[in-house]
Amino acid sequence: MPKPASPEVEITRFDMLVRWQTVGFPFEQSKLFRILPEQGYVVDSEVRQAFTARFGGGAEVSGLVANKGALSLTVDHTRPGLGIMGTVVADVVSEFERLEKLLHEHLLFDSRRNARFYEVDADVLVWTARSPIASMRKSLDQEHVLLDIMSKSLGHNLGLHGAIVTATDSLPGSEEWHEIHLRPSLRSPEHAFHGLLVFRRREWEPVHEVANRISTIFERICEGLG
Repeated sequence: MPKPASPEVEITRFDMLVRWQTVGFPFEQSKLFRILPEQGYVVDSEVRQAFTARFGGGAEVSGLVANKGALSLTVDHTRPGLGIMGTVVADVVSEFERLEKLLHEHLLFDSRRNARFYEVDADVLVWTARSPIASMRKSLDQEHVLLDIMSKSLGHNLGLHGAIVTATDSLPGSEEWHEIHLRPSLRSPEHAFHGLLVFRRREWEPVHEVANRISTIFERICEGLG
């Protein structure tokens, strides 16, 4: 494909999720699955089978449970919460907000009030005019003490092929966390970067704000590489 004059971001996966601070799933999942078809969802056949008369309302499932066009709904009963997955950020965010409203109106459950944290996970390709391999090595290899130690230990020269950067004041399992991964794409290493972003906060607003800037964040990162 022709190389773009400036970085072009292709979002290949975008997830928005909430984890609740409840002990166990906060409502009978069967009630949720009964109202989903009215909202345009197609509930997975195995999920439908789990909620037969034999099991009743007490059955619980985790994983991808329903689809609505290009969007997927996931639930987790071991770490109570749910999420929406897709590739168009605006569609995912809009449906996620709609789903929280649905829980409040139909199941009398206030997701915002009971949230332990919100999180967005993005997987992107960034197409660029410059070679990602050359750009990353030029930007990252300079005065890299760990790289020098590893090269000397191996006895062969090493160069950085990517980077993982994380929050400096929290741990990966905490409710306040963020990380970015960037490396040349395995699919097209001379033309595109592969990026991952995780952003997690207790409050909805900062997660929503970052979600709306996913493309801009990766554009600026790749523009800034030499």
